[in-house]
Amino acid sequence: MFVITAFRIEAEPFIDYFDAVEDGPGQGYRLYRSEHAMIGVCGPGKSRAAILTRHLLSNYASSGGRSRWPWLNFGIAGSGSHECGVLVWASAVVDAVSADAWRLPIWKFGDIPRATVETVPQPAEDYRKEVLYDMESSGIAAVLSEHSALERTAVLKLVSDGPEHPARDLGIQRIAQLVGQSESGIHALLDEFLLHGREISDR
Repeated sequence: MFVITAFRIEAEPFIDYFDAVEDGPGQGYRLYRSEHAMIGVCGPGKSRAAILTRHLLSNYASSGGRSRWPWLNFGIAGSGSHECGVLVWASAVVDAVSADAWRLPIWKFGDIPRATVETVPQPAEDYRKEVLYDMESSGIAAVLSEHSALERTAVLKLVSDGPEHPARDLGIQRIAQLVGQSESGIHALLDEFLLHGREISDR
């Protein structure tokens, strides 16, 4: 499995689960490797996410039996309708600037809600109820769509802010708290994925 996050704190549940070790620094990103996962931390923004996705495709996805590995983007997101701390699958990703959109397959892992994710250039201040807001997923989706990998791609978001808890008040300690509280839920999803993941890898 390839996992892409913006921040190191978001990657920790996956690093712990897969017992991954740092693979050396890249050009503005960090990589962690295990037998069953490559985890990349790109920093905030869709451009950085796209650069890391291309790097993983070029240097890792074509060898070592990884060509059919699924892709997962995990990270915090704003929401106008979900409570902070809730995990949400993305049913689609929309770029707020270009209006490009990508439908994502339905991963039937975990009884958790689904919503459209809108990738924005800066943290949201106005929260519409029907979407989540992030800053990376459209960069990942755009690159993977060029390589016919979207059918093996999922976006999982952790709601971190909203009208009552705006992004401007969100600090690293709060993010760490939310990620820590969701870790058992993320690990349960990964347990379920490993039981049924061949269905996705064979797509």
